[in-house]
Amino acid sequence: MKNHPTCKDISGQRFGRWSVISRSKEIFRRPNGRPGPVFWLCRCDCGNEKEVSGVGLRRGATKSCGCLRLELLSSRDRNGEKNPRWKGGRTIQSSGYVMLTVGPKQTRYEHIVIMERFLGRAMNCEETVHHKNGVRDDNRIENLELWASNHPSGQQIEDKVQWAEEILKQYKPGALIESSYGYC
Repeated sequence: MKNHPTCKDISGQRFGRWSVISRSKEIFRRPNGRPGPVFWLCRCDCGNEKEVSGVGLRRGATKSCGCLRLELLSSRDRNGEKNPRWKGGRTIQSSGYVMLTVGPKQTRYEHIVIMERFLGRAMNCEETVHHKNGVRDDNRIENLELWASNHPSGQQIEDKVQWAEEILKQYKPGALIESSYGYC
């Protein structure tokens, strides 16, 4: 059998579920007479044998005889780690924020999840998390601040607590308040 000019022997190697047995005996030629793609006789882990393109094997375009696809399609739970496209459950959005997969078809911002774990409670709708250094994917707790977003907008929690204490001092029944006019 005449060798292909650029063919490297891959007999005995594994690609996905394929085990390469030997090079195909048939030599494929293009219409212009030049050598075509090299095919290899392969055995799938399920036992099926098939001639597979060497380029398809090396590029990962073919991983099995079709049994892998059927397995994935027949599996009822293909979410999370069982999905062939799983990337660890952590993705960076085009906005720069990191999203975490926390359940089937459910994602959350990583900086919010980290702040809630730090607080030991869920954040309420009036609270937001601010990145101190402005880097949206730097979600270390040292770089995160909890802000209150209502009355007035964008206040830090420490400022909000101080504001609330002043309001309580001013309006608490029986409190003496010093004003520019003296005691009331």
